[in-house]
Amino acid sequence: MISLQLLILLIFQSMFGALYFQLALLIGIFMAGMSAGTFLALKLKSRMEKILLVGMNLLISMTAVIMLLLISIIFFGTAGTGRIVFYITSAFAGFCGGFIFPVVSRIFYNSTDSFNPGTVYALDLAGALAGAVLTSVFLAPLIGFAGILYFIGSLHVLPAIVTLTVKSVKDS
Repeated sequence: MISLQLLILLIFQSMFGALYFQLALLIGIFMAGMSAGTFLALKLKSRMEKILLVGMNLLISMTAVIMLLLISIIFFGTAGTGRIVFYITSAFAGFCGGFIFPVVSRIFYNSTDSFNPGTVYALDLAGALAGAVLTSVFLAPLIGFAGILYFIGSLHVLPAIVTLTVKSVKDS
C-alpha cells in the first residue's frame, strides 16, 4: 500500500504543486483509513478472512486502474474536485493496508504451527521498504505514473491467488 500512497503524493504534487501544504491532511486521512480498516478486520469472523483478503486485493487492483481514469478526469476538471478524489483515494489506500495486515497475520497464524508475530511484521516492513524504493527511485522515472498504477493493479492479483492456495495447517 505504500506504493499507492507514495503515488498519490507524487501525483498530487504534480497536479496541484502544493504537496507540503496538504501533506498533513493527506497522511492524516491515510492513517484514519488505516485505523478503520484495522478495526473492521479485527471484528471479522475467521471463516470469511480468505475470501475478504482475496476480494480486497482484487479491489486494490481495480482501484489502481480506476485511479488512472480519475487522474485524467481531474486533469481536465476543477482543482477542488481533484483534491477530494485524492483524499478519498488516500483514505481507501489506508483502509486497505489497515485491513490486510491483521487478516494476513491471522491467516499466517492459522497456516503454521510455529507462529512468530515478528515474521509478519518483518515481511510488512520489508515490503514497505521495497515498495517505497522501487516506486520513487526506479518505477516513477522509468515507467511513469500510469505504468506504476498498472503495475500495482497487476501486482495485487498475485496475493489473491496465493491466498486461495494457502492451506491452514491448524484446520487439517
